[in-house]
Amino acid sequence: MFQWLASLFLSFIFSPLNRRCISNYSALPNYLDIKGDVSVKMDGYLITSKDADHKGRSIGCKKVNNGFSKPPTESVPRVPPEKAPWYFETGGTFYPIHYEPYSTDLTTNPIILLHGFGASSFHWRDNVHTLSQTNPVYTMDLFGFGASEKPVDIQYTPELWRDQTVAFVKKVYHANGGRPVVLVGNSIGGYTATYAAVCPEISDMVSAVILLNPVGVFRGKELPFSSSWAKWVLQPAVFRWFFHYFQSQIRPTLETLYPCHPERVDEDLVASILGPSEDPAARDIFCRVLHNQFTGDHPYMDDLLGRMTKPLYLLMGKEDPWLLPTLYDDFLTHCPTAFGKWLDAGHCPHDEIPDEVNHLIVSFMTLTESSPKDVDL
Repeated sequence: MFQWLASLFLSFIFSPLNRRCISNYSALPNYLDIKGDVSVKMDGYLITSKDADHKGRSIGCKKVNNGFSKPPTESVPRVPPEKAPWYFETGGTFYPIHYEPYSTDLTTNPIILLHGFGASSFHWRDNVHTLSQTNPVYTMDLFGFGASEKPVDIQYTPELWRDQTVAFVKKVYHANGGRPVVLVGNSIGGYTATYAAVCPEISDMVSAVILLNPVGVFRGKELPFSSSWAKWVLQPAVFRWFFHYFQSQIRPTLETLYPCHPERVDEDLVASILGPSEDPAARDIFCRVLHNQFTGDHPYMDDLLGRMTKPLYLLMGKEDPWLLPTLYDDFLTHCPTAFGKWLDAGHCPHDEIPDEVNHLIVSFMTLTESSPKDVDL
């Protein structure tokens, strides 16, 4: 019962309330599934939204096991690379931010990976090795999460993480000779990537956005924060209770988010989330983040998507217990530059089926880097 309430609580935070029926998850191609008035040339094939069979082939990758549906049996060893410290300034104070760079000697467009709520750079454990074979890769712990600074005297808002990401994009852009970056985000990291990508000050520094089960509220689907019955949810005591409950239920909660491959929830993944939660400031930050999600006045996702001018690739795990399947159509309807594909995964497809996600990202990177003019959006 308590676990169901916990999942319901987070679904209130991350999901629109109006559930609409989606007729089916139609058979989609193994590579780029495109929806909307777009056409893309890929490996000699012209893919358009009007093609009945969406013909296409992979670029630079070999298709294995029907789209790499089988997850790897073990993680790639991760050795923190040499790096210079980086500090993010907010409110006149500089705070240390944890990040990890890979293959920075490559001359292709860099990739920045942004994790979701409660996670950290570790969540990209089985992505960085493959992606860094072809592109420089950077992971970054969002302010208040992972190994980044966790001050308790600031407001944890989407604007804070947007500003952090904008500053990091500038750093990576200049460190890589002015090559534009690709932002990749999961969950809250997806909202953050979208929010940052539409900021005018880095519009020329971002070449594309890839979203994995992103969160975001669409206009007309607001959460009922003003309802009288919901006022008790906003009390600090309730947030504190949920924090301690989640801390004791990390493994079963993660297993609900990995419905297709629960075996991917191993001791390392649990420890990567449990460890930062034991920081003395973690509980206060958890409460501040949730309170701001409930009460803050933040941009609607459809408003952000309407300002998107870069290619946006949406990879959506269709077994996500927290997000409604209608979000897929919402994103593709409101973003004129969007591509999309359903995946057999839950809320964290990049870690549940990393080989398939890696393949799709590499294919997309090859497409946008080799023939950017062929993308007719």
